Amino acid sequence: IYATNDIGTAVSQPYSMIDASFAATLTELQDKKRLTRLVDPSPLVVCTCKGGAMNVAGMFPPSKSIDIIMSPDSEKPNSNRVEITLKHVLVVNNLPVPIHLGMQKSPDFVDAW
Repeated sequence: IYATNDIGTAVSQPYSMIDASFAATLTELQDKKRLTRLVDPSPLVVCTCKGGAMNVAGMFPPSKSIDIIMSPDSEKPNSNRVEITLKHVLVVNNLPVPIHLGMQKSPDFVDAW
């Protein structure tokens, strides 16, 4: 899937985000066929999209992470792949994309490149 990121934007945060409906389809994020129990984000955060507040359902607990494989060149998706484990992920209701990567400030990307 394609994901958005915060590279080149003026606003960044120490989290990545995943759409709640998309997250519920991923078996590794389920607990007894339901989305795993979420925890409150720490620190608390307000997410906005085009000026409007988005509903943050919670955050995955430290025991749940998402492994992704990224390719920096969408024209050559099999070149220079990097595997990242996302541990700081907000679950957002009705996020306009499946995943948004907080690459500027998230500790998940410190040693990625």
